[in-house]
Amino acid sequence: MKRILCATDFSAASENALRYANALAETISAQLDLIHVYHLQPAQTSHFVMPGSTENLLQEEEQKIRKHLMATAAACDMEVSDGQLIPVYGLFTSFEIVEFAKEKAYDLIVMGVRGEHSLEDKLMGTVTTHTMLQAPCPVIAVPQNASFQKIEHIAYATGFAPEDDVVIAGLVRMANLLKARLHYVHVSKQKKQKRGDAGENRLILSQELEPPFVDFTWVENESILQGLDQYIKDQKIDLLALFIPERRLWEQLFHRSVSRRMVFNTEIPLVVFHQ
Repeated sequence: MKRILCATDFSAASENALRYANALAETISAQLDLIHVYHLQPAQTSHFVMPGSTENLLQEEEQKIRKHLMATAAACDMEVSDGQLIPVYGLFTSFEIVEFAKEKAYDLIVMGVRGEHSLEDKLMGTVTTHTMLQAPCPVIAVPQNASFQKIEHIAYATGFAPEDDVVIAGLVRMANLLKARLHYVHVSKQKKQKRGDAGENRLILSQELEPPFVDFTWVENESILQGLDQYIKDQKIDLLALFIPERRLWEQLFHRSVSRRMVFNTEIPLVVFHQ
């Protein structure tokens, strides 16, 4: 995880995410780049267009964005070179972020997230969640009120999917970089019948990957959200990891499932992995 891309829309939430990303990058000695996707407003192109004028408008807009990115970085105490400031022209923000991350092979994307109380919040939520669904690497969603704390405890909410092994490999690398403890937690409405079921055994075997520390907890609760919330508080978890086993299905379920509430209601940063 040596290259981190932080996306900003110049909102307070994304500025907070940049502060988090900057502190994280310093902790693991990673390169941090800052991206903003822009496009021309209708008012800028509604008048008669002279040959070459659109190109000039784009160049002017790019220079404005670069200055804005530099000011944002300075406000977050981030020392940057011009090459770390990335204005990208495009109509679909999440698509451009994903494509840039693929092209440049980033290891992690960091974005801000707010609740959904206004149209602006919903639009930002759409960008963040669409990026999560399509990104070529893990995405950390940072709540607007979350501040960077030393990451000592990472929890992975597992549903015992066969693909857990892929996620765990990434989590182990992350835990090793951060010198953090890795916890597996499963929330179920049913009481655990016995120790050592198939899912738990598979997770226990994953310890051969040598994470710094591993434990497994079965939480009985009628609500997955409430169960995870209580576990996070009890164990003082600093980062919660979720897995998207199949993007299309997750996207279909997102609008009515616990996944949506976890993204927008969590009080700690959330890192999302997918296949």
